Amino acid sequence: MPPRVSHSLMRPSTLRNFGRSESGATMIMVALAAPAIVGLAALAVEGGYAYSQHAAVQSVSDLAALSAAEAITRDGNAANLTLEARAIAAQHGFMNNVGNVTVAVNSPPATGTYPRGSVEVIVSRLQQPILMSLFRKSAYAISGRSVAVAGANGNGCILALDTSSADTGLSAGGSPVINMPNCSAYSNSPATDSAYIGGTASVTLQALYAVGGINGTLAGGVLHTNVGALADPYAGKFTTPSNPFNTCTYKSSAKMPVDGTKVVPPANGPAYICYSVNLNASDVLNLGPGTYIFDGALNGQLKATGQSSLLANGATLVFINGASVSLNGGGATTVVAPTALSNSSPYTPYRGLAVWQPAGNGVSGQIAGGANQSITGAIYMPSAYVTYTGATTLNTNGCTQIIAWQINFSGNTQVDNVGCSTSGVVGFGYQAPNLMN
Repeated sequence: MPPRVSHSLMRPSTLRNFGRSESGATMIMVALAAPAIVGLAALAVEGGYAYSQHAAVQSVSDLAALSAAEAITRDGNAANLTLEARAIAAQHGFMNNVGNVTVAVNSPPATGTYPRGSVEVIVSRLQQPILMSLFRKSAYAISGRSVAVAGANGNGCILALDTSSADTGLSAGGSPVINMPNCSAYSNSPATDSAYIGGTASVTLQALYAVGGINGTLAGGVLHTNVGALADPYAGKFTTPSNPFNTCTYKSSAKMPVDGTKVVPPANGPAYICYSVNLNASDVLNLGPGTYIFDGALNGQLKATGQSSLLANGATLVFINGASVSLNGGGATTVVAPTALSNSSPYTPYRGLAVWQPAGNGVSGQIAGGANQSITGAIYMPSAYVTYTGATTLNTNGCTQIIAWQINFSGNTQVDNVGCSTSGVVGFGYQAPNLMN
């Protein structure tokens, strides 16, 4: 007898259940969605990589823009900006026109409104898709854009203007202790020893800049060589005074007392000193606010020795026609430059200048003193060799600038520039540039 076949397999309910079964649907959906899942994963990985690369590119563009902006003030030559920016970018692995990299430099920036002296750097690299190559064939750009503005009116306090390749512009020998942590010094000489620190001299600066080389080291601060020369910050700002009628306000000490009595200059003009003022022993020369012109053609000069003192508040001491200045008094020496301009009483047209020996007067000057010395303002002697001794407590937390053809430090000196904002001096030197965006 043939085997018995169950008809239950053919029941309508069984067919209906088979049609409703979902046991294979998930696999079908996964298979259909797989490309999208892989694409999203690839997009996430590629996006993370692109983000990290963008951060790297942005960092490089920041550094390149800052360095290029600094070059504006350091070199004074806009032609160097592109070279500077691209050199910095290359140091960090982004060389222009190599490996799909471009480094564009624009000054002024191609887009946007920025202050004068701003530099725009755009570092860009074409990136071929890696995991996304299944979905995208063309390269995409990863770029960073930075704009930096050059600093101005920096924190310089010492400037040797000598541009001769045979001369040392700035020097410190012997065993002086020179403490100027808040300001920078500059030497315009292109000589190999543009700046010299010898003996047991201990020199602390924020920075020392030289057009040529530097012979020696700092106790504190940063050395910069082969930089651009700084322009004379006071050149052309003041008219050199003259004495066309050879009139003399003071011809002798009888008219210009050195016993501490305050000297008051003429109300509407400078005081012309036509004799050699020699302070010694315990002499005290007390000058009121105004302008005092020592005329070398009429035997005018100023010399202080011994324990003599010089007090000059709100005054400018001017030395013309070969007049000389030598301040070596061991007493109180206080000179404060005028902080406001005036052509009447007191006559003070030389704002910010404490001691001024105009260009053309190359007579050497000597500025020294005891522990009570304080000179606030600029010692400006652009054609002269200046020996500066100073004192260990010189003008702490004040403002002193020394600008001369050559400058030598031979004694303990402390110069500061933290009070320069109200002293009337002209700021000079390099200043760290700032990122604008």
